[in-house]
Amino acid sequence: HVLFFSSILCHFFGIVPYIKKLNLPDEDSVSFKLASNVHTTPDSDSLDIALIDLPHLSNTTDFDALYREESVQIRRIQTPEDFGHPHCLILPGTRNTADDLNFLQQTGLFSTIKKYANHCLQENKGMIIGLCGGLQMMGQEIIDLFGLEKAGVTEGLGLLPLTTSLSQKKTLSQRSGQSNTNLTHHPCPIMGYEIHHGQSRFDTSILVPVLVDQTDQALGYGLYNPSGLSRIWGTYVHGIFDSDPFRHSLCARLREEHGLPVKKGCHYDLNQSIDRLADHVECALPLSSILDLLCKKAPLFATFH
Repeated sequence: HVLFFSSILCHFFGIVPYIKKLNLPDEDSVSFKLASNVHTTPDSDSLDIALIDLPHLSNTTDFDALYREESVQIRRIQTPEDFGHPHCLILPGTRNTADDLNFLQQTGLFSTIKKYANHCLQENKGMIIGLCGGLQMMGQEIIDLFGLEKAGVTEGLGLLPLTTSLSQKKTLSQRSGQSNTNLTHHPCPIMGYEIHHGQSRFDTSILVPVLVDQTDQALGYGLYNPSGLSRIWGTYVHGIFDSDPFRHSLCARLREEHGLPVKKGCHYDLNQSIDRLADHVECALPLSSILDLLCKKAPLFATFH
């Protein structure tokens, strides 16, 4: 139930009934961490995606669309014993890259991930994806001159030829572009956002763009592979899996190379859920009266901000 308050006096405008299956993203990672699917055995026809469950994992909404895919099973990995033989591995975003790299060292996942990377490259099968902090962890080292996370230099996984320095200035930007044939059979649109302190230097003599913006500037890099598919790649852009064409095409390519049957992907549209909530609130409350009151009390509200 929702009550609206104004000034010192309480104004009751109505009740907003609970909405079942609204499917809005969680506010943070609490419910994600409490989920019961930490250790599961993938179905024989499922695309098995392993997600490293980092202590400081962030931006869990990156995976909402993947969770909706009935043909995809995401396993959250916390130890080498959980790892198994995934078709794809994701290193997610993190609020503290240095500490989470230490977590990988302490649990033994550091060497497990490196072995899986070698398997992907040697067998021409499988994939590792790094998102934001996960991309930084895949590099050679992370340099923190200002003590934003852990002062000094932290060794990375060494999967990609890149070095990251943490800057006091935070990058905040909207991004849009498309994938190329290093990832998907045909270019697919992507859209998302960047939010990070890290500034990465990429060795472009070895790495190739896998995601580009409208001006062909790289939004993500990967290792070149003779098969034409970048097996190890990363991007700073959050939200790329929200794009139906990109998600479906990437999953289809992974299914194809592992001999899994073709599956139809689901449609994911967060705007529909937001519109549904807005319509629901509008039907339950006299919004014109609330807006009138807000306009009258605007100077008072401003003092509280």
